[in-house]
Amino acid sequence: MVIACDGIWNVLSSQEVVDFINERIKPDQNDKVRALSSIVEELLDHCLAPNTSGDGTGCDNMTCIIVSLRPHSAPAQSDDTKKRKHEEESEGTEVEENGNDSKKTKSD
Repeated sequence: MVIACDGIWNVLSSQEVVDFINERIKPDQNDKVRALSSIVEELLDHCLAPNTSGDGTGCDNMTCIIVSLRPHSAPAQSDDTKKRKHEEESEGTEVEENGNDSKKTKSD
């Protein structure tokens, strides 16, 4: 995902930005992956006007963030967590959500 201000979008189209980043985000022949910050830096340099004598394109302020989304794997439950959950169930208590991400225990 690319989040950028109009200083970028005035110089390049959305597809041109995607193509620019896509070429650089893949691992090289040695399986080295570039830091996203270095790709952003190169993109900003690419969009920057060589001088201010033109129509103003490439002279605006520029901000860009590249967000890489990766799948999240849930951590395995520890044995200690499993034991506590089993003890709570065997004691006849149940855990109730109260709507604000905290939990309270109520007994029957």
